[in-house]
Amino acid sequence: MNSIDSKASFGGYLKKYTVWFGVFFLLCIVPFLWMRGYNFFDTGDGLHQQYNYFLYSGRWYRLLAENIFVKHKFEIPMWDMSVGMGADSFITFLVGYLFDPSCMISVLTPIRYSEYAFDLVIAGKIYFAGLSYILFSYSRSRSAISSVAGAMVYVFSAIIYICFLQIGFANNFILFPLLMIGVDRLWNNKGHLIYVAVLAYCMHNSCYFTFMMGLMIIVYCVIRFFSESENRNAGHLFVLLSRFIVFTVFGLGIGVGLELPGLIGTLNLNRLGRHFDIPFFSVDNLITIISKAFSYSYMGGDAMFGISAIVIVCMFAGFKRKSDVILKWVFGLFTVSMAFPIVGAVFHIMTYSTLRYLFGYELVLAYIVTVNFEHLGEIKKKQIYILLLCSLCYLPVAFVLGGRMGLFSGIALLSTVITVYLIRYLSSREIIKSSVWNMIPVAVSCVLVSGFCFTDDSVFAMAGRDTAYKTNFSTLESVAFDPEEMKDVRYSAIYYSSDDSPLNVSMVLGINGYDFYHTYCNEYVSQYYSDMAVNCSASGFEMDGFRGRTLLDIPNATRYAIREAGQDYCINAPYGYTLDSVTDNMEIYSSDNEASMVYCYDSVIDNNTYENMLPIDREEVLMKSCLLDETSTPVNEAAFETAHTVCDYSMSASEGIEITGDDIMVSGSSCYLEFTFDDLTDSEISVYLDGISGDPNKDGFYLLGVVKCYDGKAINADYYTGFNSLDNYYSGKSNLLFDLGFSEGPVDSVRVYFFTLGEYSLNNVLIYSRSAEQLDSVIGSFYSHADLDNIDYSYDGNHINIDVDMDSDKYVFLSVPYSEGWHATVDGEAVKIIRANTGFMAIPITQGVHTIEFSYTTPYLVYGVAVSLGFLTVYVIYTIVEHKRRSEKAIRNGKTAQ
Repeated sequence: MNSIDSKASFGGYLKKYTVWFGVFFLLCIVPFLWMRGYNFFDTGDGLHQQYNYFLYSGRWYRLLAENIFVKHKFEIPMWDMSVGMGADSFITFLVGYLFDPSCMISVLTPIRYSEYAFDLVIAGKIYFAGLSYILFSYSRSRSAISSVAGAMVYVFSAIIYICFLQIGFANNFILFPLLMIGVDRLWNNKGHLIYVAVLAYCMHNSCYFTFMMGLMIIVYCVIRFFSESENRNAGHLFVLLSRFIVFTVFGLGIGVGLELPGLIGTLNLNRLGRHFDIPFFSVDNLITIISKAFSYSYMGGDAMFGISAIVIVCMFAGFKRKSDVILKWVFGLFTVSMAFPIVGAVFHIMTYSTLRYLFGYELVLAYIVTVNFEHLGEIKKKQIYILLLCSLCYLPVAFVLGGRMGLFSGIALLSTVITVYLIRYLSSREIIKSSVWNMIPVAVSCVLVSGFCFTDDSVFAMAGRDTAYKTNFSTLESVAFDPEEMKDVRYSAIYYSSDDSPLNVSMVLGINGYDFYHTYCNEYVSQYYSDMAVNCSASGFEMDGFRGRTLLDIPNATRYAIREAGQDYCINAPYGYTLDSVTDNMEIYSSDNEASMVYCYDSVIDNNTYENMLPIDREEVLMKSCLLDETSTPVNEAAFETAHTVCDYSMSASEGIEITGDDIMVSGSSCYLEFTFDDLTDSEISVYLDGISGDPNKDGFYLLGVVKCYDGKAINADYYTGFNSLDNYYSGKSNLLFDLGFSEGPVDSVRVYFFTLGEYSLNNVLIYSRSAEQLDSVIGSFYSHADLDNIDYSYDGNHINIDVDMDSDKYVFLSVPYSEGWHATVDGEAVKIIRANTGFMAIPITQGVHTIEFSYTTPYLVYGVAVSLGFLTVYVIYTIVEHKRRSEKAIRNGKTAQ
């Protein structure tokens, strides 16, 4: 077999692969997704994260081009106020998304048609994953047809279909085979360029997955060292270790540059410190991998299992007892590891267990097919009969253990074996003579596992074709915000349920909202939401506004509130917001008062007092006094007076609820607790649930409804979806403050509905009312110190410019998330930024006229780039010196030979 560097030879592989990929794609993907009217991404993370990341990357590149070619300044967009309440693009999205070459397609793609471009990107990544496998197999001198057979298993098995839910994972399937090529070449001392280059890009793509790849490479190298009879000595081991350590450091060092800010930010996330009880061994996992091996199983934590049944047939047909020792060991360890959750936890840095490392297992399975594919034509009748008997026995066992998917697994194995038998029968009679016909059982196994996957709507809830734009962007298009106006203020979207809110859409359109859903988020902002007990997702990294809470919207510059129209019980717009217009599906309200991200405080509240307050007190006090992480001079604490009334109530329970202390058992549908009080009119009603948690039927989530009523009829309602405390994404959210809005008519009760059966815990319920006078008073106290008439500000890219004219010494506050990347100057002199109101920024300002500038630079970015450039420089020098030394040695050897 020619070297991998022989383009002519590899061209034949490429043509065969491309043709077969097209055939399998038409068989395995198109019928189950495209022909059923679905896109290649789902309605969860696919729609809200991956699709919007793709679009945002295009917008980011357009901002960069605008800075260079329109504004004539080379400034890299780092801070973006439209990402949540404002965030660092480099850290939030990580450079693996922003600098993914496939995202360049979105630069020139209109948003309205972008879902089709995104479908092409996903299909393209699947194709390149297979192409990467072809390169891997080619580098090991495997034949073209066997390489293609392995590639089909690699890209059309259940494990890789996680890419249809998390497209970011697709890069692992592309990069890992290339990295393994580098590992083999480095092991055999045939060169280090591929290993270093691919490892650097892996690091650039994701430190997290690079860590997983590193662990798998270590295991592979250990097995390979002890499996090889030659050079199994300490000297050779030392040489290998030295070689791998040196070039691993080069690869990691070159690739870490742009990833360093995100890596440090991620390591500082509080939720990484939350650990779960991780069992050493799991019987459930063992049953799953046995019973659903050839169909499909979602293993949790964004991991899937399910292999093409042809893998087992190839193993049976081709593996010799003493051959392929390394492959057998790797396959065995991978397979056994799935039954030990502790292994998944090690790959996941010991937080919780997940099988995301299965992309390595997929490579092993595909290579098993490649190694043994040509032996399919040699399989004996006795072997086939044994396989048929085993398949017939496996089918009922799999059905009993695995239910519906177990039955499908048995059918897939039996169908594949029968197809192999038919091909073998026809070839033995010379009806068919080409080994290409052995691709038919490969296709059968891949089609079956694909069909079983994509018909499982509980996981593969794919987005309907032509719906992505409408779901994400049509609402905001109909509202038609002025982008220039929205640079300095925000809007809030109020849907019937917070779960209905589109997420990550503001950033794509470049307008400032609150919709945020990213794995990495600003911990200070997340803490602010928790301090205020805001009704949003139980995960700490999903936030979508304040659900009509006036005293949070006003200080956070909410100029507009859009409310879902046609929903009778949807909570009201915040108090003090007036209806401006109505579109087909949204009501647009604007604030009666001025909205500003920049304002002043003239008094401060101390941290101890604040921490001992309930959320309703906190939102009131921050309308009057600033909470500072530190102060440079002594300040007087502002006198605090409440602006709400705690309502006395009597509680009753509907049928289907049993209460024992703080524990609530719900055994019926739509059961509720009712809290009755004296009639309230012209009042805002808020409900505080203290210590709410649920463990309903061990499903991992629960649904609550909090409803404001009069005479048993609902007036307004809000909803909350909570996670079981053992759920991977639960972030300790157990206190919730629902603002059910201002009502002129009477209100006499509040009901808390439990829509999910199971066990709950609830420490206390507090019901508050605020009159119009109380609301006007606390709102007035905000504007009395805000000094908005004496403040002028503008936001532009990485800069916020502020002009103030202060009549006394004050603190200038910015409702912009705090980050150590921000730097401030006052009249050209650097000043220290203080973290204020838990998640935001403030600086002290003396009396008089001042010019303030806040500038942002991604933390550690300069250091990261310097590290990468340093390692790259040293590596290039090393490579040049090495090449020169080898050339001189070759010349000397040539002269000696002469």
